Order: sequence, then C-alpha cells, then structure tokens
Amino acid sequence: MQSPINIASQNVMVTRQLPPFNFFYYQVTENVFIKVVKSPKRTAQMAFIGSKVIFLKGGGLPDIYKLDEFHFHWGLELHKSSEHTIDGKHFPLELHIVHHQSKLYNFKTASTQPFGLAVVVFMFKLVPDENLGFKKFLGKFDANLGYLDNFALSEIIPVYDNLEYYRYYGSMTSPPCTESVIWSVMKKPIPISGEQLKALKHVLNPMGNPLLHNHRPLQNRNRRPIFSAIFKSSNDALCQKAKYWLALYMVVRLC
Repeated sequence: MQSPINIASQNVMVTRQLPPFNFFYYQVTENVFIKVVKSPKRTAQMAFIGSKVIFLKGGGLPDIYKLDEFHFHWGLELHKSSEHTIDGKHFPLELHIVHHQSKLYNFKTASTQPFGLAVVVFMFKLVPDENLGFKKFLGKFDANLGYLDNFALSEIIPVYDNLEYYRYYGSMTSPPCTESVIWSVMKKPIPISGEQLKALKHVLNPMGNPLLHNHRPLQNRNRRPIFSAIFKSSNDALCQKAKYWLALYMVVRLC
C-alpha cells in the first residue's frame, strides 16, 4: 500500500476515537541541533541531533515516536505541487515531519517494520501577508554552514492547537518506499506568502542545481481505510476504536 494518495473526504471514516496529538519539546531550542542534509535531487532534510529528545504522543499512535527530521515537497506548478491531495486538490507546499517508533533502534530499523514510522503532514496555502514564523525560519537558515541555529519547529507549526487530521497507513514517498508509515495529514493548511515560498525553495536547494519538483505521483488507494479525526460534536457516523485498529491491522496483513 503505497503513498501519497488522494484523500476523498466523502469516503473517509469519521471518528472521535482518535485523540489529539501531543508535541513534546517542539518549542525547545536548548540542546537542539539541526543539521541540514543536502541532496542533489531532492529537498534538503533538517535532521535533529543533540542531547534533547523531541517526541510525539497521542493521535492514536501505538507508541511514543521520536522526531528524526523534517523536509518539504513542491512541484513545478503551484496547482500540482503537494504530494498528497485532498478532494483532488493540490497545495503549493507540503511539509513532512518524520518520526520513528521509540522502542525500535533507529529510523533505518523502524522503516522496515509495520507502524515503524509516523509522519505528520502540514499543507500550505498562499496568502498576501508574510508568515512571521516562516520569516524566522528563513532568517536562521544558513545553507553555507549546513545547520539551523536556535530554531524550534513550533515557530512554523501550531503545536498547541487540537489539530484535526486524516489518518491512513502507507509507505515512504522516497526510495525504498517501504510500507511502514502511519500518515497523519492535518486538515488546516498553514499560510505562507508567495515570496516566502520562492525563498524557501532557494535555500533548500544549496547544491546549485535547479530543483523544480521533488514530489512523488499519487498512488492507488486500493480500498484501504482512511479515518477523519474530529474533536467536536458531529452528526456524522462514528467508528469505534477497535474498528480503527482492526482496519489498520488488516491493511498491514495485506501489504
């Protein structure tokens, strides 16, 4: 079962059994060091190193997941830029925040195991005004030195909100595309200006070669379940927690 996919909102299973996420230490900068891993063909990765362990809990995940890195995806055309789509709609930019299951040794090991990885996805939308958090991000980015200085992920993502999301099981979107990922696609996009998007693409391509697109084409859903987490009253049909995990288990069995 491969990723990315289109999320058709009329075909999801609405549930209140999936709780909100808890983002631990996403706002901390002390003892947090972010190394910029350059790539000639894909966007740079911001890899977290250092003594501070940043981790993710909640969200119906089966374990605590440790933060590894974050990176962005975009395309040549603004209307065909994100990897995932919602109701057939692309977004101009897609952020992946990658974690591995804490009981597994590291990212490499976790990427080969069912439920080994948890990737949180944020989409972006273009607005006239600058995103102040992104302004800080761009100001702290030094591609020549290869690191991000004094930066916290909470500057660009709303970690304190109860973020509603879509949930499905799939694969990594870059080789070897192993089917080990619990995907959580946030419903509410983050605003960013056109100039900031242009600047972001520039600083994340430090190899000197034009990087016009770095996204994988959409893959078939193959009838796998997609869940829609809600945290407010709704008249939609609710699925039980047991059904949620049974559905994910059956998907893994079929992989």
